[in-house]
Amino acid sequence: MLNNIIVAPENKPINRVNGNSKDILVSHNLFWGGDGLPFSNSPELLADPCFVNAAAGDFRPKLGSPALHAGGFFENLPIRYQDGGMRSVDSAPVIGALPTGN
Repeated sequence: MLNNIIVAPENKPINRVNGNSKDILVSHNLFWGGDGLPFSNSPELLADPCFVNAAAGDFRPKLGSPALHAGGFFENLPIRYQDGGMRSVDSAPVIGALPTGN
């Protein structure tokens, strides 16, 4: 689970791995809401992702979002975002499936 934004209702648990999770790679994700970070042994963020307009379905991170350039580089990282835009190779990727919004 790499470079994802995971949002949970307040005071509800963010999905956790119960039992042996040694074969699961979890890194460079941003968690918001819920009851805290589900993983403590990797570079994870707990912060508001600052979406452009989540109520209207615009889940691109705004300028100033903690998701910007906080992602990790991984061998199988897609070269395009979900909307077809190219990911930068000159700086750390944006966490999430969509590029920066306004």
